[in-house]
Amino acid sequence: MVLNRLAWDSIVSAAAERQPYVELRKSKEKAVRMDRSILLDYRSYASLISWAFAFKNRHWFLGICMVLNQILSIFIIPIAAYLFSPATLPVHSNISVNIVSAFNVSLLTTETDAQPAINEAGAVLVHRATPPPYITSEYAFEPLSNISIQSGNVTAAIDGFSGYISCELKTSDANVYRDGNLLFIDMNDRGCRIPTQRLPLSNGSSHLELSLLDTIFARTFSTDTCSNKAHNSRIGLLAGGFPNNNTNAWNVTAISCIPSFWKTHGNLTVTLQSSIPSRFEFHPVPANSTEIDATEYQALVRGLPAYQAFDPTGRFYTDVFGRAVFGYAQKLNSNTEPSVLNSTTLIESMERTFAAMFAFLTGTALFESTEKRELRAVQSINVTKLFVVRPVAYTVTAAQILVALCNVYLIWYIERYPSCLGDEPRGWLRIAAMIQKSDLVDVVARIQRRYPESDKIEDTVRKQYTWKECRAYYNESKERVVVENLEEIMT
Repeated sequence: MVLNRLAWDSIVSAAAERQPYVELRKSKEKAVRMDRSILLDYRSYASLISWAFAFKNRHWFLGICMVLNQILSIFIIPIAAYLFSPATLPVHSNISVNIVSAFNVSLLTTETDAQPAINEAGAVLVHRATPPPYITSEYAFEPLSNISIQSGNVTAAIDGFSGYISCELKTSDANVYRDGNLLFIDMNDRGCRIPTQRLPLSNGSSHLELSLLDTIFARTFSTDTCSNKAHNSRIGLLAGGFPNNNTNAWNVTAISCIPSFWKTHGNLTVTLQSSIPSRFEFHPVPANSTEIDATEYQALVRGLPAYQAFDPTGRFYTDVFGRAVFGYAQKLNSNTEPSVLNSTTLIESMERTFAAMFAFLTGTALFESTEKRELRAVQSINVTKLFVVRPVAYTVTAAQILVALCNVYLIWYIERYPSCLGDEPRGWLRIAAMIQKSDLVDVVARIQRRYPESDKIEDTVRKQYTWKECRAYYNESKERVVVENLEEIMT
């Protein structure tokens, strides 16, 4: 673009320099005023405004060329830098990946330790830790292997395993009463009678007073004695405290939940960085979900309240799962005061904590090695390409078309309107030869004699004489420049 503009600038400059000689070439009858011929020099004007003088002198085509030259310099060349824009596009290809492990629910036994999964759920939900590979806060997936790319995405249709609990608040339906140093809670949940739950009001120790007067409690309970119609099992939470240090004015929130376990088919997209899976995005297809028999998870349901948590301050009576639920509920409320933990927040926290815990437990304990299975997948690699910016391209193309049309017209114009020069006036010698034959030598001599103190001939002519009445033309037969009405303005 710069070279193109430089070439066009030289053409316009040559045309502007040639124009006075074109005006002189006109016949005596069409001779123009001196300010459009022998007094005209477009090189003396600033390039930004020279086009205005061209239009003033009715040199329309030359003015258009000058305007176009400025447009190329000020607008077209700068925006041409934005003619191409880089963009990153995914390039897709079909590949084969392998699965070398499979889900096996029979690996879940009474000896399976779920506490690491509970701790992992708390770390991810509360502290935003990164989950292990092929596990999210909701799903666990059979790991993919034999992925050849270093970076990019791999998408495959795969099963995701998840567990959920459907919770309801049972505080208003629960029967809460005290008997000695124990608090008893009886409740029913959707056709299942929950065994009586007990909370101690004191541990009976003289050296470690565990009085619930100053204690927050968040205790997990579970049962697998429900009927099949009532969905077999329940997982629940008792949370609260004793306001105003009064054991007779207890504040208990009772939540009971129905667990369910699912295998859902969908598309898993794995993002790799340096061949290491770094991000997982799963798009499930709800219509392809299959519920797994809840009785297969009785060991998990029965054992969940058994994971105990130790609180050295003696003010938090809880277990591992209850502590994780309580911690995430505090984050959801953005407040550490337990009094603001309403039932809605506790239910949300409990449901999400259980889902995350089950995903981590499945991904770390319920997959076993199997024979290699081949799976079709789509590989997506981001490739940077250059694209033409259409508005810029259209603008640049339009400008170049105008330049091309002007060049074509200029060729015709030069042939149609020749100048009075036999060759280009390079240097003073050729100009002096042309002036020597003209009336201008006599004009300059007489002006200098009349105004010897002035060395600016053009300014003197414009101020002292009625030069607008003079006409200048080139007498081709005598090869000299003639100025009409010269005698009138000199007398």
